[in-house]
Amino acid sequence: MVARQFHSDHRHAFEYVGVELTDATFNVVAPDGQRRSISQKRGASYFLPHGTTHIEGGVSSNPPRHAVIVDLKDATAPSYANSSGLPTAFAEGVARKVAENQRVTVWDRTWPSGESAPAHFYARNAFVIFVDGGELTSSSVGTQPQALSVSAGQVLFKPGGRALSERSTKGHVRGIIVELK
Repeated sequence: MVARQFHSDHRHAFEYVGVELTDATFNVVAPDGQRRSISQKRGASYFLPHGTTHIEGGVSSNPPRHAVIVDLKDATAPSYANSSGLPTAFAEGVARKVAENQRVTVWDRTWPSGESAPAHFYARNAFVIFVDGGELTSSSVGTQPQALSVSAGQVLFKPGGRALSERSTKGHVRGIIVELK
């Protein structure tokens, strides 16, 4: 038996980015009654504009749909000048760009277990939504490395304007990074 749970129609007050944490199938019904079925893979991300109105009904039940939604307030995020000489956090080869628009750039990044990554500069504020957990060790120039255990579904805010060196010390960590514009 497949669980079908419909929620009342709702209107999103803000633009948002969603990240799926499980493989999921769900139905979406528009205000005009048009219905469509959507299947998303774990780690898929998407952007929906302000004012989107719909009804969502879960079709997946084992496991049920699980997603993280990041609402984007109506403000422009700061951009920080990079005087470090280091590459930005999301340069080619460090992460794969999966979406970009006037509000965000969305990246898919994996920190392979035990592999060191070169230091990089965070030019913008960002959120990391972890799809696969483990332990990340990071340090800024001149600071002691700090280990942080992360789990799937955890969200971490990364303030811009600083250089970091990051590597996975436990597990094959994967995150979807929402870089704010």
